[in-house]
Amino acid sequence: MPKDDMIHLTWAEVLLAATVGVMRSVQDKKEGRGNRFGCSEKEEWQVSIDGAIAEMAFAKWSGKFWSGAIGNLKARDVGGFQVRSVRDDGRRLILHPTDDDDDIFVLMTGFDREWRVSGFIQARFGKNEDYWQDPTGRGRHAFFVPRGVLLHEVEL
Repeated sequence: MPKDDMIHLTWAEVLLAATVGVMRSVQDKKEGRGNRFGCSEKEEWQVSIDGAIAEMAFAKWSGKFWSGAIGNLKARDVGGFQVRSVRDDGRRLILHPTDDDDDIFVLMTGFDREWRVSGFIQARFGKNEDYWQDPTGRGRHAFFVPRGVLLHEVEL
């Protein structure tokens, strides 16, 4: 694992990743797929774009190839890892019951060009009943994994 967990993307990398996020959103709309996890229509574009940029950042940090996997809903995000992104350092990693128990999830925190690897966890360990919550009160239950239980080293 690289020592510095801060990733600095170029504007060209941000543009490429954001384009992938837009393409994913357009394809979802074309196929009649809405957001599965309670995100509003107004938020869908930004969530998709941020997610793609976070995947690009993780790929750069890890040295793993990132294809963007447009149209392949079953593909892992980057080199066998699943990437989840948040903008706020205080937010937790969100896991869903449908997430594969064997997958390793990485939480990426950041915005635009600056991202940080905030930790890793295998889904089976993050799906702890103590983490099952609906913090927004909008019927959006999920496993909200605290930062303190995330691993900071993982074999790439």
